[in-house]
Amino acid sequence: MKVLFICEGNIMRSQMGEVFYNHRTKTKDAFSAGAMTSDGRPVHSGVIEAMKAEGIDMTEMTSTVLTRDMFDSADKVIAFPTPYMPDWVLNDPKTEHWDVSDPYYMPDDGTNYVERARDRIKQRVEDLIKTL
Repeated sequence: MKVLFICEGNIMRSQMGEVFYNHRTKTKDAFSAGAMTSDGRPVHSGVIEAMKAEGIDMTEMTSTVLTRDMFDSADKVIAFPTPYMPDWVLNDPKTEHWDVSDPYYMPDDGTNYVERARDRIKQRVEDLIKTL
């Protein structure tokens, strides 16, 4: 099953979803994209560190811009909240909405929002795999 993870910039949440899915299923069936990004941006350094703690190296991964062809090729779509998500993603029955806040916009108050997002995404991916 081809699973597309979409967030705003494709440098945090959707990348973690893709990597957790592929790592857990031992496939390359998941891919990710950003609704408002440019191709080739590096993954956020906080994500690289948080995923390193899970034994996953994301240093070579970069962002990808969402296209309609990518969306159409997916069997299942996971959408993280962003005001830039296209209506054709939001309103399609194959889209599942995961309410995981974007750590990029969280305050610098000492709370590790990246790790919180990572842990929620990891659990949601585990739950998703059980339903497939």
